[in-house]
Amino acid sequence: PAGAVTVFSPTALSFPTPSATAGTVAVTVSTVGGTSDPVPGGFTYVTAPTAASLSPSSGPSAGGTSVTVTGSGFVAGATSVTVGGVAVPAGAVTVFSPTALSFPTPSATAGTVAVTVSTVGGTSDPVPGGFTYVAAPTTTSLQPFYVPVAGGILLFVRGSNFVAGATSVSIDGIVVPASEVSVYSSTLLGFMAPPHAAGPVDLSVTTPGGTSDNVPGGFIYGIDPHGFDPRLMAGADSCGPPTIASVSRPAGPSAGGQRLVVRGAGFTPDTRVRFGERAARSVSYVTPSLLRVVTPALRPGRVRISTTTIAGTSNRVIYRSLRAPELTRMTAASGPSSGGNTVVLVGRRFVDVRKVTVAGRAVAFRTVSPRRISIVMPPRRPGRVQVRVIAVGGRSATVTASSYRYR
Repeated sequence: PAGAVTVFSPTALSFPTPSATAGTVAVTVSTVGGTSDPVPGGFTYVTAPTAASLSPSSGPSAGGTSVTVTGSGFVAGATSVTVGGVAVPAGAVTVFSPTALSFPTPSATAGTVAVTVSTVGGTSDPVPGGFTYVAAPTTTSLQPFYVPVAGGILLFVRGSNFVAGATSVSIDGIVVPASEVSVYSSTLLGFMAPPHAAGPVDLSVTTPGGTSDNVPGGFIYGIDPHGFDPRLMAGADSCGPPTIASVSRPAGPSAGGQRLVVRGAGFTPDTRVRFGERAARSVSYVTPSLLRVVTPALRPGRVRISTTTIAGTSNRVIYRSLRAPELTRMTAASGPSSGGNTVVLVGRRFVDVRKVTVAGRAVAFRTVSPRRISIVMPPRRPGRVQVRVIAVGGRSATVTASSYRYR
């Protein structure tokens, strides 16, 4: 309507467009003198673009990653991209088709940011998942400093921003691929040194965030002039696989959950521990000679414990997996509150019994056989209590047969 039209002069006016579906429409101007012919070419309504996905979805904080976006409504020469609030102008965006474009990422701090696409038709919703900026890795130190020219020993590198499964190492142009690098944490990694001619070398680390500077000082292939053999260095005992010397407990419950201390040699932060075919529930590296392990659920019987590092698999140590004892009945289900009466517990798997409890308190007991235990009831006020047998294989369940009544 005339109220929404601004007339600047007899030769110029402006107006806001109403909403419409995509396409070209005719535009005419009307006054008291009549209606004009349609404006040549008309006016074209353009739908807002959509942005469905991008690849890759991560890159270095330094920027410069070429990213491809798939979607719809892209317009060659008239499409811009916004990354985390920073605009990539249309001149830097390559539109391959109405459904595909690419752009270089600007620099940004590490983290995930929103990516949107804008055309004359409007601005898209953010691409699902956004784009993740990854900080470049840094390296601060490595050990050991001297490495045999034949390689084959475990090197540790300390630094920051290491990425598990996506971190490679370069030694004077020799690349150790990510599949052969163990990332223990974002600040520590290890790998087997490849062979190399004698002399000093540089080492750098590469992740999706970029490539680090060389490790300060590098390291040397060759013999330590002080006569130290790097293969004997604690934590890098790679002249052979790890060894198990002892396990703190030779048996435990088949339900798992028992904490063990494994002592030996050649353990590394990425040491894996297996009980037969089952992996330990958790493994905590303490030193090259000590691990803390939590047992998994196992079938009852004997199983062999082994440890594995990048250098190989250890010897195997026997561990017994035992089912919990089962209390099926007691020769007396009640007795005087003064206690002193003997009760025989009847059940199964009364093996390696550690204690018997009455109302949670340990009492003296005598194992008569794998099916019978004799106890003397302690004094207690009247009421019902639970009697439980606790063995290496676990503790008996709370059932009707384990209930005892003080009169």
